Amino acid sequence: MSEGIKPLKQVLRSPVAAPPPETFGQKLRRNLSFYGMIFFIIVVWAGSSLFIAPIVQWGINKVSGAIETNLALNHEASMLGLNFKIPCDSFETLPAGCDGLPSEGAVAYGPQTILYFWGRLPQLTGLTYRERQLNEIPGSGTDGAFYTLQKSFGRLPVDDEALALARSEMASYGATAERTLPGGVLVIEAAAGSSAKAGTFYAVYQRNDGMRIAAACFGETCKVPQAPWRDNFAYGLTINMRNAADLPDIDAAVRARLDGYVVP
Repeated sequence: MSEGIKPLKQVLRSPVAAPPPETFGQKLRRNLSFYGMIFFIIVVWAGSSLFIAPIVQWGINKVSGAIETNLALNHEASMLGLNFKIPCDSFETLPAGCDGLPSEGAVAYGPQTILYFWGRLPQLTGLTYRERQLNEIPGSGTDGAFYTLQKSFGRLPVDDEALALARSEMASYGATAERTLPGGVLVIEAAAGSSAKAGTFYAVYQRNDGMRIAAACFGETCKVPQAPWRDNFAYGLTINMRNAADLPDIDAAVRARLDGYVVP
């Protein structure tokens, strides 16, 4: 072999010396560190299960209990000579006194006040605010109704006047047609040649006391702006349009709820 050519083994040899073999003590310390980390993770997990989780659950229970307590409260009020005791969970927006804090007595509302309520159909059972919406509540298979209580703003059209109002309002768009829904609700809707949007109509229904009321059904809702309740009082009603056939039953449930709010 020529002196100028070095053996391949000599050319590939690393200039850095190989590390010395790991001693028994180093292996022991490395293994102890690994198992110590595993033990630490187990301790943290066990501690969170035994101590942190109960604390979190306790907090959840306290908050849930506070919510349930607040929703079980009653709002005492007076308006236009009537006294009311209204469950807090009936309101669309919780009023003062429904926060669980000591109350200073009944709230006196002026004649321009409108009280807004919410209920689930058909019983109009009160809901928490997270569930309140006009359309179907996910998982519940039911709809909701908004209703109001306020001072009557004058002579309200009922019976023949309500029917005449519904017909004249729809006639202002052009041709109309009439049909009757199950339950006896009369629908006055746009016919061919009308400029009204398809699917809009007026619904005239009869209350369980015999009085006829008109509801305007536009968009996705049917609305009764004001209907007579008691002296100087009127109520409003808003439901999903698909429930128009149930207006008589929904109206009766709303008035029953309002009657139940009055303090004898």
